[in-house]
Amino acid sequence: MKARGIEVEKLAESDKPEEFWQWYNPLKSLYERAEDWGGRRKATVLVEHEAWQLYRLDKDHHAGIRAVFVTADGRLRRGVASIREGSLADALLSGASLICWWVCGLTIEG
Repeated sequence: MKARGIEVEKLAESDKPEEFWQWYNPLKSLYERAEDWGGRRKATVLVEHEAWQLYRLDKDHHAGIRAVFVTADGRLRRGVASIREGSLADALLSGASLICWWVCGLTIEG
């Protein structure tokens, strides 16, 4: 993946900055509302992991870096469109979308 310009990064899990909570709290609320309507429960640790990833993705975008988050979780991709004015909605991709990029020879910049 590195040869294609794709970096993988481990996220810290200790100190949680304010921006982390700006993703975590709306995600948690979103999943709780879904549970009220019969949706499956999402473990807190998974919500935290998603919030860390969204925090980092948002930080990269603010730095002018075109980063993407690949996830098979359609509920997360749909939910992010309603959080923080949908600022990261276009940055979440399904695995199929990534494969399309790979096969078509596109770059993240293009």
